Amino acid sequence: QEWRSTEVCVQETMTLLSTRTDDEILNTRQMTDPTMIMAMKFLTKLESGMTQTKPRSVPFVTQKIIELSLAKGMSPMSPIGFVWLGGFISKRGDIISGYRYVKLALSLLDKVGRECAGEVICIATQVKIFVEPIQAALEHHDDGYAASMVTGDISNALLNTLLKNSCMYAAGVNLQTMREEYDTFERLAKTKKYNHAIFLVLIKQIHRDVLTLAGSDEEVTIPEEERLIASNNSVLKTFCFRKAY
Repeated sequence: QEWRSTEVCVQETMTLLSTRTDDEILNTRQMTDPTMIMAMKFLTKLESGMTQTKPRSVPFVTQKIIELSLAKGMSPMSPIGFVWLGGFISKRGDIISGYRYVKLALSLLDKVGRECAGEVICIATQVKIFVEPIQAALEHHDDGYAASMVTGDISNALLNTLLKNSCMYAAGVNLQTMREEYDTFERLAKTKKYNHAIFLVLIKQIHRDVLTLAGSDEEVTIPEEERLIASNNSVLKTFCFRKAY
């Protein structure tokens, strides 16, 4: 029932947008109510957090962001709603429609500002790699990293780097280059200021595969792996996928 409700939510949001052209959406008036702008920031933070705790409920938050953007005006956080919608639609198998909405989200950044650019570019790039040449598309994650660092959004800076490194297999990147990229990522993620245990575990799982493919017998130890596999579904799924791979 939960999955069917999610499907209905995504379809309702697409129906809401079907009566508007991309130009009409891009030219929607700006949101000016300070209370509404703050509510939008709360919703986008809620959306990001729910991806780890209750991912099937995220489309309902996305729907509310888009509804408020169309009714009350576009805020600096509105692009996040459109890029998440593009991701959901793509996940359902409609890559072309999903690609349309992630491009719309990227265009909205030029209209409302780049406060959320790091997160928008991060999600948009993961859809783009199914449409554009993967080697070129992955480079957009570098833009996402830079945009995140400008706003002090360390989590999305690391996530852009993590996702780029994770997709290097399919792009045919040299294994030694991949090892160097992982070493750089690990140093940043392990610094006292930016310690992100989940990101470290995920990148080390991939690093372990790279070493195997390169014929190295070097051991990769992941102290937090067992605890996070038991408590975090994202880490568990990645672990099972890597083990099968």
